[in-house]
Formats: sequence, C-alpha cells, structure tokens
Amino acid sequence: MLPADAAAVALTGPDKEHAETSILAPHLRRSSPAHVNRLLLQQQVLAETASRRGSPMRTGAA
Repeated sequence: MLPADAAAVALTGPDKEHAETSILAPHLRRSSPAHVNRLLLQQQVLAETASRRGSPMRTGAA
C-alpha cells in the first residue's frame, strides 16, 4: 500500500522499476480522462467556430 504522498518515498533496491510503475499508473489513470475531455472540448469549439464562418471542418463534409 502506498503512502498518501508517494513522491516522498525513496525508491531503492532491485524492484525500483516496478515501484515507479506502481506509482505512475494511478496518476495516468486519473489524468487521462481529463486530457481526453480537453481534446474533445477543443475539437467541439473548433467545429463551432468553423460552422459560424461557413467553412467546413474535417468532418467528411466537403
């Protein structure tokens, strides 16, 4: 079980790579949805801006 502040733990010994991966995995699991949401929002804003200007975005409409 990891302590509340995993960054404060000194990673030493032969299993250092496994410990680093164990600490990184929850961080990636939390940050990935936020990144995807930001990309989807950005895509939506760009599409709305293009539709207001009357120019087609790369949505398959030519």
